[in-house]
Amino acid sequence: MRSLWYYIQCDRLNLRIEHKYLVKIRKYKDNPEQCLDHACPNKYNFVPGTILTRYFKGIKYAILVNDDGSFSYNGDKYSTLSAVATKIAGMKMSGNFFFGINKRYKHDN
Repeated sequence: MRSLWYYIQCDRLNLRIEHKYLVKIRKYKDNPEQCLDHACPNKYNFVPGTILTRYFKGIKYAILVNDDGSFSYNGDKYSTLSAVATKIAGMKMSGNFFFGINKRYKHDN
């Protein structure tokens, strides 16, 4: 996706495009949808219906993973775990840190 934006900027400013970006642009020119799929993979890869639990200040919180990859908490829908963590903690917080999710490991389906 960055390669495309880079191409557009270079085109507008009449600048030379670096070779590495041309390679990426050519790779996705026939199938731009593949570029979007590659650029925005499911970050957590949780199975829909999974319930994430966390104790915070002595209270147990349960978050449901929805079919579309969003998260439900107290009847509200959130697009990221960070939004849920911020709501629970009352301050901006990383969802990965708050729920103890290690990015190095993929969750199998």
